[in-house]
Amino acid sequence: MIPPMNQGNETERVARVASEHNYLYFPLSFHEVNVSPNALEAARTHYDYKHFSSFFTITVTTGSEVTDVLEETYFKLHTKDAGGQFRSRLSYKKQADIARQGMGFYVVARHNESSNVAGMALINCYKGAAYYNSVAVDPVFQKLCVGYQLQCRAIEELLRRGILLYDLGSREDISTWHALTSEKSVALLVSRINFPTINRVTSTI
Repeated sequence: MIPPMNQGNETERVARVASEHNYLYFPLSFHEVNVSPNALEAARTHYDYKHFSSFFTITVTTGSEVTDVLEETYFKLHTKDAGGQFRSRLSYKKQADIARQGMGFYVVARHNESSNVAGMALINCYKGAAYYNSVAVDPVFQKLCVGYQLQCRAIEELLRRGILLYDLGSREDISTWHALTSEKSVALLVSRINFPTINRVTSTI
């Protein structure tokens, strides 16, 4: 509803039009990162990276490297993190297929001491932009800032690919009438908040 280049009054205009036609209106706030060496450097100077990065080996997997074993690993990790399976197994295959087709990649964090997979994230890439699709962290390693390590490695990969815009998704730390915040959503925010982000607001009716 709102043009990409906000002229300053679009939010008010959309709210007014929605009200006139008896629609509900609510703004959504998104985190975006302008991918640059400065953004990566700023992320790496943060305590969460400097203190915990040595605990993990983090790799990027895409294309033919996305095996059935990796797909199953993410499925099991995600359901463990979520406390159960809340969407179809097929949806995980479709996610993996995105990376297999070269339209995204997995970032995998493996704990050095135990060799266990501590966390995984899937990043979608399309037309010079990237989107933070999905993430899962083993609750055993939750306090070791795994999500932050995944994000740093993702930005490094986006830089290598020449992708300049990284959408980290909507803010989930504030409850609204249509969505309640949770401990996991706040943890996701913590893994994002230390990056140099732009706050983009879009409107939904």
